[in-house]
Amino acid sequence: MRYRPWKRKVIKKMNCLIYSRVSTEEQAEKGRSIDDQIRICEKYAKENGYSIAGIYKDPGKSASTMNRPGLQDLLLRCKEDKSIEAVLVQDTDRLARNTYDHLQIKFYLKKHNVKLISVSQPMLSDDSPEAEFIDVVIAGANALQSRITGRKTAKVLEERVKEGWWHGWCPLGYKNARADGKNIVVLDKERAPYIKRAFELYSTGNYSVEALNDLLYQKGLRTRDGRKLSRSIMTNILKNPFYTGKMLYKGKIYQGKHQPITSEELFNLCQQVIAEHNQNAIRRRKYQYLLRGFLYCGECGSRIYAEKHKKPSGLVFDYYFCQNCGQSYSKVDEIEKQVAESFKIIQLPQRLIDKIVAKAKEILNQTHQEVDKDRQLLYARKIGLEKRRNVLETKLLDGVIDNDTYKHNTL
Repeated sequence: MRYRPWKRKVIKKMNCLIYSRVSTEEQAEKGRSIDDQIRICEKYAKENGYSIAGIYKDPGKSASTMNRPGLQDLLLRCKEDKSIEAVLVQDTDRLARNTYDHLQIKFYLKKHNVKLISVSQPMLSDDSPEAEFIDVVIAGANALQSRITGRKTAKVLEERVKEGWWHGWCPLGYKNARADGKNIVVLDKERAPYIKRAFELYSTGNYSVEALNDLLYQKGLRTRDGRKLSRSIMTNILKNPFYTGKMLYKGKIYQGKHQPITSEELFNLCQQVIAEHNQNAIRRRKYQYLLRGFLYCGECGSRIYAEKHKKPSGLVFDYYFCQNCGQSYSKVDEIEKQVAESFKIIQLPQRLIDKIVAKAKEILNQTHQEVDKDRQLLYARKIGLEKRRNVLETKLLDGVIDNDTYKHNTL
């Protein structure tokens, strides 16, 4: 008999992916952290002959939506990588907390020949009708629990708002902070003066939103990441009652505990200006004529219009004309000279002259005050930038940041 050397049979391990997720509310729960979930799944993979080909995480993400970066990357990997045979989760509510999304994910994985394995729910790994039924029941229970939790959370948040405490990210001009174990909102000393100035300037009616935004950008107002505010952000600032110390929540106004940046009177005045600007939106004209809108035809009483005419020589002339009757075209320069001569014979009474002078002085004084406020804003920004530079220099010298990071943050 011929001797054949014995060869150990090599068992090829199956490739799997691990998915873990935790919502903000679950961060502190024992055994529910991202690391705990991964550790449990890694143990299962080792004991059951799986080779881990990738780990996907969604920290601080709710399962009520499928628009999660980690989940979307995992599903794409399952579609493109034909070597993946299974997805491991600690339990099914890590994937989804509503029945429709759960079944949609499961059918998607099945379509690409990938098995969904819930480590803490082994009865669901079977492809039997009973297992599928139990899976749907558990998915429904998860969906119910998610909706109950959402309702409780919404109730808690509403009660906090009624007490005057804001939740979530605060508007520009304020900062989120912690005090006595509570999330509070405090003034952003760098940006709050600019927001206050925005209400003061806009309430005069002399600025459009675009002009106001451009002016404040020139004076130093920036978003939290150092960019110019968009028109929509500036509009939202001017419309937000939060800056008066109040909070708009689910269509209702509540009194907040945060410090107001502007007064209700000034805020209401700004709303009037916004309404007027919306109603009487200024149409930008291609050409400007001093008397446009003021002239009417002496023959028929119709409005006089203006337009440019280009001669064969290439010269361009401006004309006023009536569209309704056969009056001849008149050069703009000639008409405006006639009007200018007419103004020369007008004698203003001394009382009106005094009013004009007083108004001019008032405007001049207001301009000086605005210059002083602008100077204060620029000085405050200068101090803030110097402090920031000093902090960055200290970090650079201590080796906390490198030279490239220092240059990037000081440009």
